[in-house]
Amino acid sequence: RDRGALAMQLEADKEILPALELQAVETKLAASRDAIEAASADQSVAESNLEATQQVYTLAYNSQITPESLAKQTASLEEAITAAEVKLGDAESELEKAKEAWDEAEKRQVALEEQAQQSR
Repeated sequence: RDRGALAMQLEADKEILPALELQAVETKLAASRDAIEAASADQSVAESNLEATQQVYTLAYNSQITPESLAKQTASLEEAITAAEVKLGDAESELEKAKEAWDEAEKRQVALEEQAQQSR
């Protein structure tokens, strides 16, 4: 009796075993696909980073910024600032002269109006 039950169990296990093995293989295959997709995404990111880095190096190389060229640019900017400050000073001086002339004109206007009233 036990032998018969064992034989039947063995037959049932023989049928189940290939399905379990197939399921295990499918699980491994799915995991492998996921790993391939992840590696592909990592590769894309790495390629993008490399491209960006190459662009930065190209820009830096093409701009050829040296301490000497930076010093020249700085001196040129300082000269432009000094020239602008001189022009600003001249403009402020002209504005002050114009204010004085305006004040004088107002005084003359008041004096002329007073003379006109007195002569009436």
